[in-house]
Amino acid sequence: AATVRRPVVHADHLEVQGDRSDLRYNRSNGRRLVVDRDDDRDSHGPSIPHSVSYRRFSGLKQFMTMAWTQRSLILVTSRFPPAGGSGVQRVAKWASCLPALGWSPGVLTMRERPGYPRDPSLLAGLPEGLPVERTRAIDAWVLGAVMEGRGVQATGRALRLAASFPDADVGWVPSAIVRGLALARRHRARVVLSSAPNWTAHLVGSLLARLLGLPWVADFRDEWTDHPVFDGRGLHARLARRLEDAWLAQADLVLATSEASRDRFRERGARRAEVIRNGVEGDSS
Repeated sequence: AATVRRPVVHADHLEVQGDRSDLRYNRSNGRRLVVDRDDDRDSHGPSIPHSVSYRRFSGLKQFMTMAWTQRSLILVTSRFPPAGGSGVQRVAKWASCLPALGWSPGVLTMRERPGYPRDPSLLAGLPEGLPVERTRAIDAWVLGAVMEGRGVQATGRALRLAASFPDADVGWVPSAIVRGLALARRHRARVVLSSAPNWTAHLVGSLLARLLGLPWVADFRDEWTDHPVFDGRGLHARLARRLEDAWLAQADLVLATSEASRDRFRERGARRAEVIRNGVEGDSS
């Protein structure tokens, strides 16, 4: 009878003996893959081994091929169409292009807020039936100001301070975690992909990945504390740096938009960082 071997395979270079393989994420250690291999047999009886080499892919494509049997993920972003803006276009393309790679995304995002840019035309490129969970955000800054105005000074000031870290979307975290857990289980997600800024999206993505025991892909559309326009001071700057370092250390894959950003992420402790650039979709005609 044909034997079944279970070699441990690392993501950098995958060697499989045999022409049929079943790849899946090994949740026991969170870092390796297991390959089941059945030797093919011809009509004359003896097994015939074949050598198949899956060479290194770049960026997200390689990582996604690692969770072969369960192709679903949660995409965490604080803004999603019909919201507009440059960052929204990148996450909208994540949602529209991932199905072509065999991945079914479910989107976790905030409800629209008054005064933010809108671009309803981005809705046209999204997959039909795309699950989108839009959750409410608490505006802690406004709540703090109201409390201060009513004489609850200390609590009001604390709320207004907390409302600015990591950014103004921090009030989204409670509802995002509750509804994100439900969405991930309903969608049978096997990967969490978050895209930021705004940085609260990475806060939600990192927490969901830990709670669910899933791999986390952190898409940094910009750097945070190394960005030239970062204006944090004192305690805020120190906390932001520590939080960003913790994200880089936790993420199974960090995505950057340039080689310079990728190299800085690696120097700061990212286990794996790759580049997926921003771009313009060409005319197919």
